[in-house]
Amino acid sequence: MNKMLSFTAVLFMLLQPGICFSDQGNPRDSYFSGIDLASRGELERAKAAYSEALSDKRFKPYAELEIRAIDQVLAGKINKDIAVRAFKAKTYAAAKRWNEAISEYYKIIDACPSFSYAYISRGNAYLETRSYGKAVEDFTEAIKLEPDNAELYNRRGVALQSRGNIDKAVKDYSSAIERDPKMALYYCNRGRAYYVKGKLDAALADLDEAIKLDPDYLDAYLVKGWTCEDMKLYPDAITAYKKVIAIDSSTGKEATREAESAIKDLEGRMAKESGNAENDSKKNK
Repeated sequence: MNKMLSFTAVLFMLLQPGICFSDQGNPRDSYFSGIDLASRGELERAKAAYSEALSDKRFKPYAELEIRAIDQVLAGKINKDIAVRAFKAKTYAAAKRWNEAISEYYKIIDACPSFSYAYISRGNAYLETRSYGKAVEDFTEAIKLEPDNAELYNRRGVALQSRGNIDKAVKDYSSAIERDPKMALYYCNRGRAYYVKGKLDAALADLDEAIKLDPDYLDAYLVKGWTCEDMKLYPDAITAYKKVIAIDSSTGKEATREAESAIKDLEGRMAKESGNAENDSKKNK
């Protein structure tokens, strides 16, 4: 089973949602409208567009990031011209023109090193280009500027986990949870990290909490399936995989295919074990 598939899905969730999700809808349209408006300096209208995107949990963290940056400009904390350059760079990122975006963020940070938005946006771009060490550095700088921002610890945790620094990633996910204990994504990410470390009881507890907070959290069910499978809780694993199939609305259906394959394997394994147990019982008579 391709158990790296779902980690990649979570990584993409931390980046530009328009790149990860193909479905069209009002929140998506509003989010990208906000990017366009902000890049042209129409900040009040951009903020209104981003506010409309807050209703969709997939876009909410990104819309909140943009709104915070706009609010800093409107409050006079960040120079508007510098901010608009950063918002323009976001259009490069949305178009996957990562090198152009990163180059522009460097210039913006040189001009205004207190603008956390530029560090976060460059960190996201580094995640997309798999420059995980640089992403960690940028999120660390952003955390210095916004130490109570839960999402920044989560993003740094993802960058750390991508580098194989699982223990540090767990600490960051825990810091994110301390600051926002109602975000299912943070529990799922920490549960995945515990799974990688082989701490299956801790992983299952976090995944169940993620599902409690978000009953339709596909990724949490998928990782729960892996965890229950490794714990030899086969019926529970099959139940989790069946939930993945039921809620997977993606075009590619990769998670569904993974779950279906896992169910087939588990059912075969359970039938074989049942047959072996029956044969052993007959031998002992």
